[in-house]
Amino acid sequence: GTPTSAPTEAPELSADPLKIDTFWKYPGMDKSYAGGYLPKESNTDVRFIMPLVGEAQGDVIRVVPEFPSDGPFAPNNLQFDVRKKTYDVMQGKDKTGKASAYLIDFTVPLKNPHYKGTYTVTLRVSYQSPAGDPVELTFPMQVSIKKGKSQSTGGGGGGGGSTEPEPVKKPLLRIEKGTVSPEETTGGDNASLSVRFANAGDLDACNIRISASPADSDLILTSDLNGSFYPTLAVGESVTTKFDFRVARHALEGDHLIEVGISYEDKYGNSYSESGAYRIHAAQQVELAYDPIKLPESLTSGDTFMQIIYVYNPSFATAYNVRGVLNVNGLICSSAYLGNIEPQGSATKELSVFVTTLPGSAKYGETWGSFELRYEDEAGEEQFAYQDLKSSIMEPVKVTDEEKEKQEQEQKEQQTLSQWWISLLVAIAVIVILIAIILITRFVRLMRMK
Repeated sequence: GTPTSAPTEAPELSADPLKIDTFWKYPGMDKSYAGGYLPKESNTDVRFIMPLVGEAQGDVIRVVPEFPSDGPFAPNNLQFDVRKKTYDVMQGKDKTGKASAYLIDFTVPLKNPHYKGTYTVTLRVSYQSPAGDPVELTFPMQVSIKKGKSQSTGGGGGGGGSTEPEPVKKPLLRIEKGTVSPEETTGGDNASLSVRFANAGDLDACNIRISASPADSDLILTSDLNGSFYPTLAVGESVTTKFDFRVARHALEGDHLIEVGISYEDKYGNSYSESGAYRIHAAQQVELAYDPIKLPESLTSGDTFMQIIYVYNPSFATAYNVRGVLNVNGLICSSAYLGNIEPQGSATKELSVFVTTLPGSAKYGETWGSFELRYEDEAGEEQFAYQDLKSSIMEPVKVTDEEKEKQEQEQKEQQTLSQWWISLLVAIAVIVILIAIILITRFVRLMRMK
């Protein structure tokens, strides 16, 4: 049910674990949790709202709603992320404020037809604590469905008044806990998933089959692909089953899901199913490579040249904030920022490099330096690669007075020659035009004489 004890003051945001904010009324809520909030039912759907307060790494949590298989719900979204935001909140009619929370807010369609009753919807919340530890929490929500059909057990007719039908007895298998060990692996490691489930219904479950399926090819199930089979599970009993799997050597860094499904029957042959999802983190070492930088053997002071930086990521982890820095005496250029490079990805940057002079009294000659490639891994630790570079900076060629005078004389001669050719071409054009006029005139005379 809902909380019954009203707090006397707004709760402080605890670091870990997340908890329900029972004090404030958030957008979409008609009451606070302390005031008796219940999910809002319409003729076609139910809206669920739950504000969680606390700290999570990256200010994001993953929510997986779990619905009873015999319930009235027809979910279309089995998991989603919620980010922390700041909301305008209220307490009572007069008190207002602002609160930062992970506001879980989603609407689930109802089956047509569906039946009245009280059902439990479980919200499984997973995230990483500020210290980077994985956390999984479970929040059950009681929902009263009042706008559906009444469930009937069948029975004979009778005289006078109507009575409420007896509830139908059914088995209900619930996954109580799932544990992945170890929680973090790397490519080539083995791991296991232990799942404990219990019969929380009011009828024994029969022909129980539980199976696990990795959501991608980076996890390989090594235990029985047909899963585990249990003939019966009595009301209130629980059982634990284990699945073994291997992380592919070339698995991409990040979280990988393992989906668990349970199918079972009651003694009348009716079928039911439940499901859950668990994650394991694959850690991979990020390592970038790049085409060697090749400076020209000699550079002239005052010149500018283009230098191409080509970086690629042959590893299976993302490289963050990739940047290249050219540090060579006498060369000036900006850093090359290439952003994030995904696994098997690459990036190219073209740098404009200006050649100056060497520091100190000797302004020209051999120069030394390096190219540094810096980037960060998923944990924010900086990595770098390094290459030594060398070249020579040459003094710009100086033109003497004699060479300058000679160049000017050559330019004048070239100009005179060009003018002579232009005059010759003009004269030829005039002659061609005169000849054409004479020929045309003579042709006209001959035509008149005929």
